[in-house]
Amino acid sequence: KSEKIYFKRYSGFHVKGEGNQSVLLFDALAQQAQFDFEKAVKIAGINPAQSRNIKMYLYEQIMKSLEQYHADNTIDDQLKRLLRQVEILYNKSLFSHAGVMIRKGQELAVRYEKYLAQLELNIWMKRLLEINSFADNNLDDLQKIISENRIIIERIEEEEKAWHWNASVYWMATKKGIAGNPESREFLSGILVQPLMQKPDRAKSFQSKASLLSAKANYFSQKGDWKNVLKYRKAIVELFESKPEMIGANTQLYLGAVYNVLVAIFNLRQFDAEAFRFIEKIREAPARYYPRNNAPENIRVRVFSYANAIELAIYANTGQWKKALEKIEQVEEGFQRYEGKMNRFLKLVMTYNIAYIYFANDDLAKSDYWTDIMMNDTEATTGDQYYIQARIFKMLVQFELGNYFLFDYMTKSTRRYLLQRRHQFEYEACLIRFFKQFNRKEFNENTLREAFVGLKDEIQKIQKDPKEKLAMNFFDFVCWCESHIHQAPYSVLFETKAVR
Repeated sequence: KSEKIYFKRYSGFHVKGEGNQSVLLFDALAQQAQFDFEKAVKIAGINPAQSRNIKMYLYEQIMKSLEQYHADNTIDDQLKRLLRQVEILYNKSLFSHAGVMIRKGQELAVRYEKYLAQLELNIWMKRLLEINSFADNNLDDLQKIISENRIIIERIEEEEKAWHWNASVYWMATKKGIAGNPESREFLSGILVQPLMQKPDRAKSFQSKASLLSAKANYFSQKGDWKNVLKYRKAIVELFESKPEMIGANTQLYLGAVYNVLVAIFNLRQFDAEAFRFIEKIREAPARYYPRNNAPENIRVRVFSYANAIELAIYANTGQWKKALEKIEQVEEGFQRYEGKMNRFLKLVMTYNIAYIYFANDDLAKSDYWTDIMMNDTEATTGDQYYIQARIFKMLVQFELGNYFLFDYMTKSTRRYLLQRRHQFEYEACLIRFFKQFNRKEFNENTLREAFVGLKDEIQKIQKDPKEKLAMNFFDFVCWCESHIHQAPYSVLFETKAVR
């Protein structure tokens, strides 16, 4: 809303004559609940033949007003403004004033480790030295700039190397897997033996240290060693909080670091006060690190996604069904508000938990609806784990709905999909066999109970394998079997089990 008000003020100064048609178009669009360009053109009384040009002009004016509105929101914005001022002063031959701006920018860039800005500021400083043919400088002044640039370039190279290692570990571990994959193990071992990976605290830059710690955490997460994951994820948060100014300059990265701590806490099943303390760190970040409470939308989207994804998962995994259902209402509202702006993976996490919570509370229609949303997300490659779980979960829902006739097709397509994307877990093969039989023979109350007793025994044997147990964390299959064996609600059995 404040951005719209600012644009109206901006356009009052900068938009004249025929440009006012763009303001009329803006007003018409601002009144819409759902975007309809043709309708807005009619309301604004614009000639359709001119609408394209007016639209482009309006877009340019909106971007210019947003640029001014957010001019000093971040350290990067402030450095860009200073660099622009340096250029203006230099071009006007106000060299001493340009020098003042350069030194001011250098102090800011050094404090927040903005190495590219440091390089650019040093380029302007070299131009100032050249103006008077180095009359006011000696060789030490020249050598100082050269030495600074060498150090800056080394830091940039170190950051790039650390980022590449972190991204490579994450990609190889999530896309290829570590267990049973010699290619992954050989690739990762080559990275993990690097001296900086062995001792991340020896890295020179803040960002390098964060990337190296993250790479180690990503490695241990794929091995299922969540204690070590938590150790390194907490180390990243502690690194940020040891230099609070870096949080303000890198709020997005800080929020991601806190969320990753929560993921580790969740996988260790430590659903205590510490988990909610980290959730509050996320929720209070906009007010704490944006004094005027003007956090950009991408920060607000991340706060919503990170905090609600983990809180919803905690309620779902501890059987706190009332709190879970209340949280779903907030999440659904957020989905509408941030449509198209959320991280796909986090949306998949929340979507799965919504489907699961409705399933546990015997609202199968809503559970099926949210499962289909996951199934229809054809771009779900970043959340492959949850996308595959959706296929398994879809069969659970259809079983409860009594749609056994679907199982011949569903079991074949699920198995085919699993083999195409990655190796098949034994629990997945076990469930496919279980569901497949319901399309081929009739079951009465006794034989159905026997089938679930047999499935429970198989699942419990499979769970003895730590990798299988980790992969099955998304649903309590034993509890589901017991709900059919004892004819008791899944929600009640699960809640009782969670309390114990």
